[in-house]
Amino acid sequence: MMKNTLLNLFHDGLGYHGSDQIFRSEQQWLRLLQEYPILAGFSTAELEQLRGLAARFNQVKRFEAADGLELSGYMKAAVSLQACLPILNLGLKWYSNWKTIVIVPAGFSQKQRKVDKAGVVHEWKEVHIGESWIKGPAGPA
Repeated sequence: MMKNTLLNLFHDGLGYHGSDQIFRSEQQWLRLLQEYPILAGFSTAELEQLRGLAARFNQVKRFEAADGLELSGYMKAAVSLQACLPILNLGLKWYSNWKTIVIVPAGFSQKQRKVDKAGVVHEWKEVHIGESWIKGPAGPA
């Protein structure tokens, strides 16, 4: 049954992407699952649901590589899998108000600026290994 459900996801008119193969191949899917020990506690039904959701996420989001990174299908699949964990029982509508994931190969520095209560402007550089927003991208549109 899972195979038929996944095939329906891939034939919904959105087209194919290189990392889709990871969601269609049992061997590659198992390799991906082994890299994330948190998934060991999930039931078979939850893993099937996650697989379908991550495959769909992988199709509808745009992935961009920064700073010369060569983005592989496996990287995109791994990001898709992790991104879908928080919304497993909520659905992709929670990620509807953003479209692009930028993947950086290493830490990056970013200028920060803050004005304190006295009106003094403070500027500095911070090194990041990722970035998220206070309100996040999540929430149905």
